[in-house]
Amino acid sequence: MKSKALYKRLSKLIGKDFKYLSNSWRLIDILSDSDQVVLQKISTDQKELQFNQYGQVNRRSSETITLPISNIKDENIFSEELILLMEGRIIKSIDNF
Repeated sequence: MKSKALYKRLSKLIGKDFKYLSNSWRLIDILSDSDQVVLQKISTDQKELQFNQYGQVNRRSSETITLPISNIKDENIFSEELILLMEGRIIKSIDNF
């Protein structure tokens, strides 16, 4: 499923909000090299500690997670995680995807 056309279409969703596992998330990046999307938790109250490469607390930031785009067993179909994410899309305005 690693086609440039797919990543180009998915990139149109950067900045869009989704409901995933009972939380609100914003898609912030597409990692084509590792076939993943990056989500950032939308939360105004709790920020997680972010550590630098030496294990020292650097700052507070929102939680981020990555989800696979393709299924592990068959890369020609979407992963279950991505399908769940798309089912929880929050549509704020009419856009083309």
